Amino acid sequence: MSMDGSVRFEQLMRQAAGFKGNAEWELAENCLRDADSLCNRPRFPNAAQNHLRVQLELAEVTRRHGNYQEAIKAQEKVVTSHEIDDFRRCQVYGELGVNYRHTDRISKAAETFQKQYDLANKLAFQADAETCRAVGNLAMAKYQLFQDTQPHDHALLLEAEHLQAERVETSQQLLLRLNKLFGNEGSSRGQTLAAIGATQAWRGTWTARLHMWQAIGVSRLVLVYIAGGKLEEAVSYGHKAVEMTKSATWADPTVRALCRFMCGHALLANGEVASAKEQFDFPISANPQAVGICTPAIALCKEPSAEHRGYLQEVIKAGVSLTAYDEQGYSALDYAVYSDDNESTKLLKKGLITQVDFEGMEEALRLAKIRKHFREIVNGQFRPILQQQRSDCIPALRNKYLELLQQDNDKRERFDWLRVVNYTAFLERQKLPRWDMTDHQLAQEFAQIRSTGSGVEPFLVFISYRWIGKDKDPMSRDPDNAEHYQYRRMLDALEQLLEQNPHIKEENMFVWLDCACVDQVNKEAGRKERGINALPIIVAQCNAVISLIDDQYYDRAWCAVEMMIVQSLRESSQSHHWYEHILHDNQSSEPYGMLQRGPAKVDKPLRPSAMQVTVESDRRYIEFLERQSMLLGKVA
Repeated sequence: MSMDGSVRFEQLMRQAAGFKGNAEWELAENCLRDADSLCNRPRFPNAAQNHLRVQLELAEVTRRHGNYQEAIKAQEKVVTSHEIDDFRRCQVYGELGVNYRHTDRISKAAETFQKQYDLANKLAFQADAETCRAVGNLAMAKYQLFQDTQPHDHALLLEAEHLQAERVETSQQLLLRLNKLFGNEGSSRGQTLAAIGATQAWRGTWTARLHMWQAIGVSRLVLVYIAGGKLEEAVSYGHKAVEMTKSATWADPTVRALCRFMCGHALLANGEVASAKEQFDFPISANPQAVGICTPAIALCKEPSAEHRGYLQEVIKAGVSLTAYDEQGYSALDYAVYSDDNESTKLLKKGLITQVDFEGMEEALRLAKIRKHFREIVNGQFRPILQQQRSDCIPALRNKYLELLQQDNDKRERFDWLRVVNYTAFLERQKLPRWDMTDHQLAQEFAQIRSTGSGVEPFLVFISYRWIGKDKDPMSRDPDNAEHYQYRRMLDALEQLLEQNPHIKEENMFVWLDCACVDQVNKEAGRKERGINALPIIVAQCNAVISLIDDQYYDRAWCAVEMMIVQSLRESSQSHHWYEHILHDNQSSEPYGMLQRGPAKVDKPLRPSAMQVTVESDRRYIEFLERQSMLLGKVA
């Protein structure tokens, strides 16, 4: 019935249009009224949008009858509806303006026609902008067709050059049009533009996009000029692309890096090998200590293709660093593994062997595979839950993690189960529990706790603290000293947490601490590593984090990386809470202090991988976790 109704609706709309064309307004109105009645049927497809279509047409017919007030009333309702697109809204502004003019509301008519004019200009601008993008992509396709034909069809190359130049010129013209649209913006003008969606944010988006398209066009002309033997022009345009993007706030990191590649590509074609490598290896060529910036090799692996693999071979052959990682914490190998690009992975493995030896390459590949699974967990599963700001956010995260480990053997081999220690058992232990022959049973798998519990969702507390066993005994491998100082601090902090939050019941509270919940001695091969890999995921499943602050806390790598994780989580969730336990007296041997909410932002810049570690071999874990914590950040 719905399908028949839709067909009949469209027939009536066509008939109405025919009657309107013949100025048979009464017959047109009858068709429109019949069409509108169909929209009121149950389950009629797109009822709201189709009702608005009818109302728009009826308003015009009503105007033709001279009933301007009724037409105005209908059009004022339609023009503010979210159910119509901007093109139809533009038409409504025109009709509404005519009705205002016919009723001698000239000021209102002028205001409405201005909105129609601005909206029409906005729509025309957006259409021309898409043409700008299309012509650049068409140019690239023509260039690749030229590359693929044997013998080469130079007409294709010439066409590619003209089209790419058109993209550059069109983007420049559109930027001028954009500035003109906003050029005489006053307070009332700004309100008019905002009313049709042309806000400063919209302007900023298009300004950045057009600058980017212009830079891409300039960089791609490099390829055309090289193919045509115009090497000086290629080098010139390569440098121009770099200059356009290197300090621009609008520049996407990937675009910036690809412009560097194109410049190096031109220099290499021109025989300037050393200068080419400087571009290929940027930013490391300019600053060997640079981290967290997208390199050309990384950019090429973000968007895998046969074309980019050819370019990747070029930069690897030039000897660029392949261990660098970008703003998101990913290396070229990470991106290749994540996209299942086996060919690029092979190229990178071969290149890495020359830089970090075979074992180093294998380690990089292993970590890349872990990061792939981590990304799938956090981006694919955790992030949607965090975005929803659900009241059951943390239980939902726990359920999802449990489900993933139960169903996916690859993830189970790389990430440990969530384990925690019952608060009552922690009290009775009278010192920090350790994962060894006597204590490992204290840490229970969360799924077991939940299945045998009271049905109330457990409250989990993650404790971040400094291992102090070595402070007095350099040979010690214990997290605490002989006086059980850190253990007593934890008890003090947890007691205050219960006092400050009466809704948390002692019997329902559990704690996570590394010495008890991670297999520190690796009794089962790989279990320690699985526990460390899962650290950010574990923190995400805890209701609260308590940091035991002392004068060395922020200098220790493990503490700093845990701090980064909780800071990232708090950016994206209101369900995660952070507390600091501040000592009353730093010089005293007494472990007592005050539990308080952690600051909204930590002033001290955190770079955990450069900080102190008790065991130097832990540094690689720190670097891994530092990079992974970025994924837990702001979601909106």
